[in-house]
Amino acid sequence: MSSHVQEDELAMSSDELLQAQLELYHHSFVYVKSMALGAATDLRIADAIHLRGGAATLSDLAAHTGIHPTKFSHLRRLMRVLTTSGIFSADVKARGDTVYKLTRVSRLLVGAGGESSRRRDLSPMVGVFVNPVAIAALFSIREWFTDENSAASSSLFEMAHGCTRWEMIAKDAGEGRVFNAGMAADSCLSMEILLKECSSVFGSLGSSLVDVGGAHGTAAAVVAKAFPHVKCTVLDLPRVVAGAPAHANLTFVPGDMFEYIPPADTVLLKTKIASRYCASARKQSRHGTLEGR
Repeated sequence: MSSHVQEDELAMSSDELLQAQLELYHHSFVYVKSMALGAATDLRIADAIHLRGGAATLSDLAAHTGIHPTKFSHLRRLMRVLTTSGIFSADVKARGDTVYKLTRVSRLLVGAGGESSRRRDLSPMVGVFVNPVAIAALFSIREWFTDENSAASSSLFEMAHGCTRWEMIAKDAGEGRVFNAGMAADSCLSMEILLKECSSVFGSLGSSLVDVGGAHGTAAAVVAKAFPHVKCTVLDLPRVVAGAPAHANLTFVPGDMFEYIPPADTVLLKTKIASRYCASARKQSRHGTLEGR
């Protein structure tokens, strides 16, 4: 009886079976969108469209990216993926030519042009998200749940690579550059919006601020520029601080945020981290905590 009920629950019409098959394959191939976005970012396709007045043909894109002539048809397929996923838009002209344009998403991939565009260019962050090192760890999800050895790993990344993401960044200069560039790009955009929409909050900062886990000081530098009276300090790990460029308006302090946070009127948290850390930060801040992003 039980077996019969289970069979009834699995029963579907032919149309339902075909639709289910389509959806299953769609989910299986969804990674193609991420990889296509990564390729478009590396090829600077958004810049190519922007530099041509916001509209570019496939030939324009081929010329700008310098692809091999034999890959022209494949570029068309790449753009088809990118347009169907909303990264770019496509306008087919009467004579059959397709003109590609930017969408609000791909506007954040434009690095060419003025200072405003460069400040909002999130291309480096895409590089962090579609980094082969990060993606490779996802192939170990099953082992993470079933392998006895996974208990010794603090994260999926550590089980896959034998070290944490931070340890890999510390020993691999290339990984460090990719990660730091992504964080800086994210901070530029986030702080621009935060200062615009929350200016009243920043107006009551007090005379000092510490950006916890502030890397090379991108976020703190924005605050220091907007509010010159605020003494801005950046706290991060010694190896991170050691690579930070000199900045006249920032003080860099090497340390572990879980062990010590320099005293300041305001603590800036760019992301919401562990509750035990947030509690510690609030105790050391007389004016509370700014949690951006």
